[in-house]
Formats: sequence, C-alpha cells, structure tokens
Amino acid sequence: MRQVFRLAALAFLGAGLMCGAPAAAQAPTPVERELEATFRRLEEIIESGAPADVLTREMYTTDTVVTGYGVDAPRVGIAAEERAIAGFLDSLAAPGQRRCRFAVFGPVSASEGVIAAFTNLTCRGRGATSPEPDQKYHVLYVFRKTTAGWRVSLEMFGGGLLR
Repeated sequence: MRQVFRLAALAFLGAGLMCGAPAAAQAPTPVERELEATFRRLEEIIESGAPADVLTREMYTTDTVVTGYGVDAPRVGIAAEERAIAGFLDSLAAPGQRRCRFAVFGPVSASEGVIAAFTNLTCRGRGATSPEPDQKYHVLYVFRKTTAGWRVSLEMFGGGLLR
C-alpha cells in the first residue's frame, strides 16, 4: 500500500513539474505509444461486452487502489474493483452499441516501470438517446509495468453523467 501512495506522489510531482507553457506538437514517445495501445485494447474489451472479471484483470493490478468523487473510502484490491467495474459496465449501452474512448489530455509522466496519465473517459450509457457519449470521467491513472503489460495500480476519478 505504501508503494502505491509513493507512486501517486511521484506521479503528481512529475505531472506538476511538467506543467507550464504548451510545447510544440511532438511525435509520441515509445511509452506514450504503449499507453495508447493499452487504452485501445481496453476500449475493445469494453465494447465487446466482455464481463467485469475480464476487463478488471486486463486493466488493474491485484493490489490496485481506486478512489474518486462519491466514493466513501478507497477500494483496495482487484476483487473490490471488479464489483465496481460490474456496476460501471451495467451502466453502459448494450454490447454492440457501447462506445468508450480514453483520451490523454495532459502531460504523461513516466519513469522506470511507472506511467501517470491524466485521461478523459467518455462512454455511451444505457438509455442514451443519441450516439454521442453521455458519461464523462476525468481520471488520473497510475500504471505499473507487470509481466502481463501495463496495469492500473492507482486511479482517482471524477465526473459521471452528462445529461
């Protein structure tokens, strides 16, 4: 648990140091390309209608910590997050009509085996009356490199329904 909070502190510090005047558009770094590939893979899983356990295993570390707006206490561990992910997936449009997109909107802070990224997640919810997303979340993800690939070890979110 201490390691996760250290990772978060480093992520916030790194992101803070990287803020300032916008830089000229640059080609994505190898780490940014890996992060984009990870997000595209997660979008495919969500849109396919895969169950919560599949998405959770592909997205989170076993010792993940997640908190955000409306959460009374951080969720610790993959089992707690799987229950929350099941509720999130239930809020989405039916498989085949789901549309979720992760988009990095701020600087990406990376060091040996850790990536922190400020991200917007937009999704089309159950009962949406247009094809446009009606759920939007602002998320700080801290990814850790594992033998299975990049997995979220810390998440902090805010947002919800746009309607």
